Amino acid sequence: MKYLMTLLLAAGMTGVILGSSKFLKAKPEQKCIQIFYDSKRVAHSVQKYLQDYSEYAQYLKDIEKYESGDIERCQATFYVGSQEESRVPRAFADDYIRTQKSVAWVGHNIWQLGDRLEKVFGLRYIGRASGVDFRESEILYEGRIFKRRPSLGPQIELLPVDVQKFEVLAGIRAWRSREVIPYAIRSKNRFYLTDLPPVEVFHREQESIFVDLLPEIIGSLPRGRATKISQAR
Repeated sequence: MKYLMTLLLAAGMTGVILGSSKFLKAKPEQKCIQIFYDSKRVAHSVQKYLQDYSEYAQYLKDIEKYESGDIERCQATFYVGSQEESRVPRAFADDYIRTQKSVAWVGHNIWQLGDRLEKVFGLRYIGRASGVDFRESEILYEGRIFKRRPSLGPQIELLPVDVQKFEVLAGIRAWRSREVIPYAIRSKNRFYLTDLPPVEVFHREQESIFVDLLPEIIGSLPRGRATKISQAR
């Protein structure tokens, strides 16, 4: 396995705009990153992950206000699903499936893609991993092991149906059964990360995973950083 990342935007960087139909009017030559959210608090708390991408303008927008085509306006887009069962507009789901731009879906509500999840990723959503087995679990990334905190909530379980359609960027291993299921995946320009980026101090041991995958999602290295965790060892 080549293993994980995700993500996101840094406070104090240029061009953060909230809401409205004037959400984004980036010039063709302008580099930008956009994040759609269902919780503004969570969106702001994860902005720090893009602090080294200061050459990119940033745009934030409530997912409920998504308009068809918004995803095409930046080189990279994130949707942070922090609330279970918050409604994801059909327009966003459609654009997520057909865009050629880099896009990462993070956290909840991936099941709202329905059958298209299997068609695009070769994975089937089968629910939340049950029992205590995944309550204490380990994230496997680039040959390293990171503890996943129980407070992050139930682990989303995806069943591989067509392994030719996706690449596992990180896996999660159950405490007792030692079963490994996808934790972060990539299918060409689309990414899916089953957990939100760490936002609390006691989750910070996972920070390096999210930061490490940003170059793959954004398509460039951050200023002043060389690397991947594996290269830094």
